[in-house]
Amino acid sequence: MSRFPLVQAGDGERVEIVGVDGGLSVHRKFTDLGLAPGQRVEVVTRQPGGPLLLAAGDTRVAVGFGLAMKVRVVSVASRGKWNGRLPGLEAGGGGLRWTLTGRRHQSAQVEE
Repeated sequence: MSRFPLVQAGDGERVEIVGVDGGLSVHRKFTDLGLAPGQRVEVVTRQPGGPLLLAAGDTRVAVGFGLAMKVRVVSVASRGKWNGRLPGLEAGGGGLRWTLTGRRHQSAQVEE
């Protein structure tokens, strides 16, 4: 199972987010979009060198090229069958709680 940047995923490909490269501001931007490691998303459309439109359940999220370069994913086919559910509705440890639309209920306390 090999990790690759989200920008390398093709239209219609289903992937699982496994991590984000970058500092605190990159992680904050990532979570502000309602995305989290362990979450499965589908690439709806992508523009070469431009943004990607992702589907996470019933929610659509546009991710810019720069951020998509820092998001590491694996193909869902290599991790198991896609079930269409959003894993990690309650992300433990950081205090984040997620709804089905991917919005945050509580903000995480971040230690630097």
